[in-house]
Amino acid sequence: MKIQEIINTWQDAAKSNLFINPLDEHALSQSTARFPRRRVPEPWFGNPSMARIFVLTLNPGHGMDDGDHGEKTHEFFWSMMSCKADYADYSSSISQDGLNWGKRHYGRFLEHSMSKICNLRLVAYPSPDKAAMGNISADPARILPTAKLMRDFVHSSLVPAARKGRCLLLVMRSPRDWGFGNPETDSWD
Repeated sequence: MKIQEIINTWQDAAKSNLFINPLDEHALSQSTARFPRRRVPEPWFGNPSMARIFVLTLNPGHGMDDGDHGEKTHEFFWSMMSCKADYADYSSSISQDGLNWGKRHYGRFLEHSMSKICNLRLVAYPSPDKAAMGNISADPARILPTAKLMRDFVHSSLVPAARKGRCLLLVMRSPRDWGFGNPETDSWD
């Protein structure tokens, strides 16, 4: 599986300004998850077609003060799904709270490395904590089609590339949900 398949899956949602990827509609309608309904999905932060460093996390966070974001922020995340957003877009489109979040989580390197580092999210839908993911938290890639696509892409493309030294993978959250087992058997340098 190639990165373009993942990008195409989300570009279709971005082009239509959707808050839910059509592949996930049925699963989400049957789920007990409490995702914000007017938050643009964030399958990644960065540009997966250009990055060589990938940080794997479970899903984007959603703080108590995040609300639904404004239209400019929505447009930025839809643009990011189409791999068109860069740091200039980020700094001009995101609210002050979003800028503060970016500085807090990524530091000053964000403006220099947004095209080189990509945070892939197994679940694209933001939540304040894992409990808000409801039944999806038990096995995201079994329940959400887009999570399965992302996990399959990581294992069919990124893991082999990392083993050959072509990219770096950092599993920061939920290694078992990403399909990694015992860290001693899945680690290499």
